Amino acid sequence: MKDLNKYLKRWYWFAISIGVFVLLGFIFLLYIDPQYQITAAVLIQEDKKGETTLNETAFSDLNMFHTNKTADNETQKLLSIDLLTKVFKDLSLDTRYYINKTFKRKEIYIKSAPIKVNIVEITPLAYRDITDIRLISNNMFELTSPIDGSKHTYSFGQQITNPYYTITVTKTPLFTIENPHLSISFTDIVALAKGYNSLRLQITPVVKDANTLLLSVNDNIPQRGVDILNRLIYTYNKQSADNKAQLANETITFIDNRLKYLNNDLMNVENNVQQYKQNNSVTNIQSDAQDNLQKSGEYNQQLQAIQIQLNIVQSTENYLNESADQITLVPSTLGLQDETLVSLINKFNDQQQAYQQLLSTNQPNNPLVQNAKKHLTSLKESIQENLKSIKRSMLITRSNLEANLAKYEAKIRTVPVIETGIQQRDRDQLVKQNLFQYLLQKREETSLSLLATQPDASIIDSPNYDPNATKPKPMLIYICAIIFGGLVPVLLLFVKEVVNVKVEHVDDLSSFNDIKILGELCHINKKESIRITNDAHSSVTELFRYIRNTINGNYNNYSNQVLLVTSCIQNEGKTFTAINLGLSLSSISKKTIILEFDLRKPDLLKSLKIKPSIGISDYLNSDDVSVDSIILPSNTSPDLFVIGAGTICNNPGELILDPKIGDLFTALRKMFDYIIIDTSPIGMVADALTLSPYTDSSIFVVRYNHTQKSHLKILKDIVENKKLKNPMLILNDAKVENLKSYVYGSNVYA
Repeated sequence: MKDLNKYLKRWYWFAISIGVFVLLGFIFLLYIDPQYQITAAVLIQEDKKGETTLNETAFSDLNMFHTNKTADNETQKLLSIDLLTKVFKDLSLDTRYYINKTFKRKEIYIKSAPIKVNIVEITPLAYRDITDIRLISNNMFELTSPIDGSKHTYSFGQQITNPYYTITVTKTPLFTIENPHLSISFTDIVALAKGYNSLRLQITPVVKDANTLLLSVNDNIPQRGVDILNRLIYTYNKQSADNKAQLANETITFIDNRLKYLNNDLMNVENNVQQYKQNNSVTNIQSDAQDNLQKSGEYNQQLQAIQIQLNIVQSTENYLNESADQITLVPSTLGLQDETLVSLINKFNDQQQAYQQLLSTNQPNNPLVQNAKKHLTSLKESIQENLKSIKRSMLITRSNLEANLAKYEAKIRTVPVIETGIQQRDRDQLVKQNLFQYLLQKREETSLSLLATQPDASIIDSPNYDPNATKPKPMLIYICAIIFGGLVPVLLLFVKEVVNVKVEHVDDLSSFNDIKILGELCHINKKESIRITNDAHSSVTELFRYIRNTINGNYNNYSNQVLLVTSCIQNEGKTFTAINLGLSLSSISKKTIILEFDLRKPDLLKSLKIKPSIGISDYLNSDDVSVDSIILPSNTSPDLFVIGAGTICNNPGELILDPKIGDLFTALRKMFDYIIIDTSPIGMVADALTLSPYTDSSIFVVRYNHTQKSHLKILKDIVENKKLKNPMLILNDAKVENLKSYVYGSNVYA
């Protein structure tokens, strides 16, 4: 409650602080551009075995193009800096446009801009400044140079060249000079792409482990955010389609080359059969030694099959050797079912695509490009080694087949040579026809797949935005403004308390639990010593009445007849207290006298507007001066008298040690009901301690915002060592709102 009252008394601090912060929040909302959230949902087509790459084609039956398409992998592709850079370049986001208003520069989208800036060449220096453009007429505009601030006039379409950039400015269909003051700024789209990659573009799965992705971006121009997401999805699908098309075209090229060679071989076989029959006048083939021929045919067919595979291996080797200085996609190995070879080719083709993409954005001598090329060369060598191993295995198999074939051919040597020759030629012709048909079929399937390719990302929810801005939130801004506006005064009050070294509140005296507080005197604006009046409702009169009653609750009890008034330092109000306490006591017909024992800097008579005359120093220095002769009327109350300090002397400290002091107090005790001693500050001289034996009680005056907390050590020493009799406190110069509400005469409470 104590702390709460401290803050409540300064409620206007909080009102002003909160008002200032709310105003700042209003200004912030006025100048900050609101941000809108643009979202889109897409479905990523999962491709675990290459089905979506080329379904039911030459690739599908070989399972060579496994891409492991998952939501996480495709998220990284969508966030790729190269892809984002292309999107921003296509949307011309390298230039931003602004309309200059009186207190604010408002950004507008390129689709709403009256002009368009075409960048011919630009340097990084151009990214730092904003260039002002003022439309003069339908054909002319004024441009402020970013170099020296000079202004130049140009016509639309004219090339503008400076060390920062080379550009041309053209009009758009929305051109108007209604808002002639425009500005432009240039943006590094690579840096912009990095910003979207790391923070601004958010891609999250709608449901965990699902292939549906939610794309979101914040932008102060909603249509620009919509265009970015639309273009991003389009470019992603186009890039994926281009990669598929490239792979399919490479395979078609390889098949076309094989068909060309097979077509020549087939024509040669057919011509050989025709010529053989004509030369030997063959019209019918007899079926002799059918069993042997059947066995021979089976082994021969196997031999031909292995020979075909050897031809494919040899053709693949030739293809790789022919492209020794080039890094191209390795086409399908067709009928070969070796898993190691398929895996190597898959890996090689994947790395080849990544290499091509890297090469598209970097120079060939780039270390990354060189490392990628070395890795591809290593994979190519591994494929060649694998082909050699397959070839060796096939050669062994062919040797075994040839041995078995020779065994059965020996059994049919009795068969006419012509019949055998015809059968052999027919078999060669059949094998080549089958292979030709197989390759032709696969070529057509691959060609058709180019027309049937579906996009990798299917749009579920088209990009759209919430018309309510996501940030800043006005309500949140104002709440924060109120919170901070309330915290600042609390912080200021806390700091003020921490750094303040002066007594500000009665609670600063919490360590003096055994000292009676006579009361708190409120702050007085006018510099007057006498504040006791006949007005019963005067605040000072009431305060001293409480003090008077606290000193002696029973008016007939004179145990506190002699009161010593002192303080730590000058200007704490001890003389003011002594005078007004005397007036308060005399107002109840108590004969009271005030002694001006501040012999060094006497101020009592001056405050009462009494002309100085002989006083205490004269009484102590001369036996001819009597007590009655130094008593003066106060001219304020008939029962109040004073004794001045007298003639200023050089040794006041030694003077008050004179034994006549005792005689003085003895005489005065008989003459007056109350004796009030206005003495020197105890923190500066020891006069008060010297007079303490002649007193009944002592009043220590502490002045708010004047007495330093370190000076309270003096009071603590006096209390602990009982250097003054019955010490009591009066707290002076308290502001009315700070007066502590307690019963006067109570002890200090923490």
